[in-house]
Amino acid sequence: MDEALKRLGLKSEITMICNSREFDKYEVKETPALIINGKIAVEGWVPSIFKMPGIIEIHLSEYGERKEDEK
Repeated sequence: MDEALKRLGLKSEITMICNSREFDKYEVKETPALIINGKIAVEGWVPSIFKMPGIIEIHLSEYGERKEDEK
């Protein structure tokens, strides 16, 4: 995850959740899962480092967020 963010020129806080109550909060049915801005981006599989940047970009674009150097 850190490498994917670095490739995109982004800085972000990453939190690992191990509490099943938190899974319920986000409606996660399968782990592992990746939550971006409160929505499930990936669930039940681990994307490769090559796919991860695209997944992050898609989910950030839904919120109009941009890379740090574009602001």
